[in-house]
This record gives sequence, structure tokens and C-alpha cells, in this order.
Amino acid sequence: MGAAASLLLSCNKPDNGGATGGGSEEKPGVGTPVVDERGPFDNEIGKTLSPWTEGCLDIHAVNSGRGECTFFIMPDGTSLCCDAGEITKDGSEASGDHPRVDQKPNANTRPYVTYANYISHFLPDGKDYLDYMLMTHFHNDHFGSPTDKSYTEVTRMGLTWRQSGIMALYDIVPFDKMIDRAYSPSDTKYDFVKESGVSYSAGYDQYANFIQWARASKGLKVERAKLGSTSQIRLVNDPSAYPDFAVEVNAVNGKVKGDESEVTKAIAENGTSISFMISYGGFDYLTSGDAGTNTVVGRPLADVINKKIEAMKAHHHFAWDTMSEYIMNIYQPKVIVSQSFYDHQPDMGHEWKCYGNSYVDKTSYEFQNAWKSYGQDSDKNWYFTNIHPKTSQMYPDEVIKMKSLNGHVVIRVKEGGDEFYVYVLDDTDFEYKVVQIDGPFSCHAE
Repeated sequence: MGAAASLLLSCNKPDNGGATGGGSEEKPGVGTPVVDERGPFDNEIGKTLSPWTEGCLDIHAVNSGRGECTFFIMPDGTSLCCDAGEITKDGSEASGDHPRVDQKPNANTRPYVTYANYISHFLPDGKDYLDYMLMTHFHNDHFGSPTDKSYTEVTRMGLTWRQSGIMALYDIVPFDKMIDRAYSPSDTKYDFVKESGVSYSAGYDQYANFIQWARASKGLKVERAKLGSTSQIRLVNDPSAYPDFAVEVNAVNGKVKGDESEVTKAIAENGTSISFMISYGGFDYLTSGDAGTNTVVGRPLADVINKKIEAMKAHHHFAWDTMSEYIMNIYQPKVIVSQSFYDHQPDMGHEWKCYGNSYVDKTSYEFQNAWKSYGQDSDKNWYFTNIHPKTSQMYPDEVIKMKSLNGHVVIRVKEGGDEFYVYVLDDTDFEYKVVQIDGPFSCHAE
């Protein structure tokens, strides 16, 4: 068994067949598990975050500096990972690309290994697989970069792909069900991607090969996201114990909940993103991939939800025209977590050259406009997994408003869903030590 697969202590479900990830990336070993008897909110600065316990809802923004990955542990221990992105090449202004932040925890650890180690560490005791994996849309920073030739190429059942992102994560932390925006049993090549989206990333055909193999060889369940469903993602261990918990798919493929119209032409890939809301008691959390205000669903989705929410993942990494005053005035989130990794995230009205054009020509000063859209400064707690040093230097008055500038960000909701904390964890190693504790936050009054 390869080094990547050695992270598994055992695999109760499903069977990954001992497949390996390959490559020369750094992979820390796993020692004898240590029982941690602390309660979920018994945390101190400088100590590893305490484990999840039953009744709590955990939302972990896992930082690799190269893509989005959010890991959820639901009140009964049901687990979900949303996206496992990998952008691997360096970017620079000179090449016409956006400069990136440093890769975390170091330059030698592939992002999918970073995600796998983090998930393996925090999964509830006795479990070494995910119940659900969800991919919001077909962009590299959300599903991987299988066209990158530095990744190991595998061929199984005559089907070939490179081990990156979601495809590589499966070999270390398998998942029982895969949900994406395009799957159909009659469309094994995922032709629906090019029929429904434009500007999707190369490599989705390799993802299709992976899905075909995993279904046939490992019994992976695969489904297209079902708009409006509250049963597609559900508690699998003890649902009757938490009747006030639900996950609702509220947008996919350019349509929002309640929209019966047909998609008649391909739309920008960001606008096809799966959006879902997690509700637990008085707590609501929204995540929508890259479907911000500059897509066909950003504003209609806010109109459909039409209420204040407690927390959300920033649309499209808080880039240009994604978190408009209009939608922010509706949501009024107490906590925003942005998984940002470029120098223009969040959009501050950048005036340097990007993609050969002046970014200021099309900027919306998104951060500043969103900030002023609702409430007092104390109402806004905005956490960024990364902020590029150039952004900090050029916009100190805006950056000082942020609650965090780097690290894994964890929202932990108390049993019943009426109160929650936010923890920022050190992302420079695999110890997950707490560097910041904020809360408790109360939920909005009805």
C-alpha cells in the first residue's frame, strides 16, 4: 500500500482497494491515536482544537492556499466535504496572471494531501470515510487540476486520470456518495458540462473517467444535485434526534429554488454552482461556490432566501462584483469565511495590472461596498484563510477590519443551534493549534 493510503487506519465503508496517490509530496505519518476528553468548547490558544462531539455542527474551511475545501460534521456525525480544489502553478503579474499566496502548510505538500490529513484528523472516532462529497462546479480551484502533468497518472479499468483534487482525495479518504452538478447515468462522459456551461476548466473528462471507475469498481454512489431537495443530503446516523436540522439545495445549473424554467443556453461556469443552506435550530449557513452577484443566480438566490443568516462562505472568494450591497443587506451575516488565494481577493479596487488590463476599469470596490451595506462594525466578523501581502500593504485601512488574515477557520455550533464560536487554526503544520477564539455568537432574532 502506498504512502498516501497509509493515512487510513482501516476503511469500514467504502473499499478503496488500497489505491495510492503517488508523487513525491510530503505525507506526515499517523501515530497511535490519543484520546482527547475535552469538551467541544474547551479550547485554549496554542493547543490543538478539541474534537467534535455529538450534537454540535462543525464547519471547517481547510486552507491549502490553492483552492476551496470545506469540511462539515453534522450533529449526528454525518460528514460532508464540499470541493477539494487545486491550483498548482505559480502566478505572476509579469505572466499576466494573478499572483498567489504561499501554498500551505508548505510548498512540498500537495493540496489534496493537506485536505486528507485535516479531514482524517477531525473525523469522528471510528470513522475513516466521508458520507458525502459535493463538487460545486467544474473549476480547478474546486475539483482539481488533472491536466497538470506533475501529478501521478493512473489507469484503472482502461480509464485514465491524474491524481489531483477530488480524484486523489478518494484514495486517501473515500466517500460513500458523490454529488455534482452534471451527473447522469446515461451521460458517462459528462457531455452535459459543455452543454450547460462555458468557461469550465479542462480536465472534467478525467473526472468523468474517475467517476466511471469508482462507480463500477468501488460502488461509489453518484447523483446530480436536486434543486430544492432537503433529503439528498441528510443525516445518516440518527436523523430522528435532530428534527430541526436540514440541508437544502437552493441553486444549481443557473436555476434557483422554485424556478421551473429550462436552461436554454450555456451560462458561465461560476453561475452553474451548487448552492446549499444548512439550517440547525436558529442557525443558518449558506455556501454557493462561485455563484456571486455577477452570475445569473446571485441576486435571485438572495431574493428567494430573503432572510438574515448567521454565517456564509463568501461567494467566489470575495472577488469582483460577487458580494453586492443588495444581497449583503438581505443576508446580514454575522460571520463570513472567505477562502481567498489570489492578490485580488477580496476585491478592494485594485489598481495594478491583471490579465493585461487595468483592474480598476472593472472594479466594484467589493469589500468596501459590502462592509457598509448593513449594521455596525461589530456586527461583521469576516475571516480570510489568506490575504496576499500586497493587499495588506496597499489597503491597510480595509485589512485591519478583518477578523483573520490566514489559517484554517472553524465555525462550531452548539447543540440545538442557538449559539456558535469561531476558531482560527495554525495552517503551517499538521497540529491544528488554535491561534484565535471568537464568540460566543448568538443567532439572529426571528
